[in-house]
Amino acid sequence: GGRLGLNDANARDKFVGPLGSLDNQAFIGIRCKSKHTLAATNKGEVFSWGYNQFGQTGHGPHGLADWEPRLIRGLEGIQIKQVEVGEDHSMALSEHGDVFTWGRGLYGQLGHGDVNDIYFPFLVRALQGKGVGSIGA
Repeated sequence: GGRLGLNDANARDKFVGPLGSLDNQAFIGIRCKSKHTLAATNKGEVFSWGYNQFGQTGHGPHGLADWEPRLIRGLEGIQIKQVEVGEDHSMALSEHGDVFTWGRGLYGQLGHGDVNDIYFPFLVRALQGKGVGSIGA
């Protein structure tokens, strides 16, 4: 639920206007899959919303869904230039080439050397200092 970011689980057949917390934001990238959405602003901030069973929204293990767009506090102070989403995980790339991942880690897709779920953005240490230019999920 909450994948549209409209604070409910209702289907829509027409445009309902801008999402409140995203009003007056300029975006450099918005990525979504069937369960959740990430939106990166021109200020380097990242907002997320949608299904959160594995922490893929980056707001912690507080519930199954984030119904409205929320700023990901774990990335505050880091200039993010790109975001990507997998089915149950998320990625962000900083302007300095650092990669952050979070969400479901069952198959090791987070790159942290284990299969743990991570509920907040976490630096992929194996890629630190490698000059990563873009990411994909």
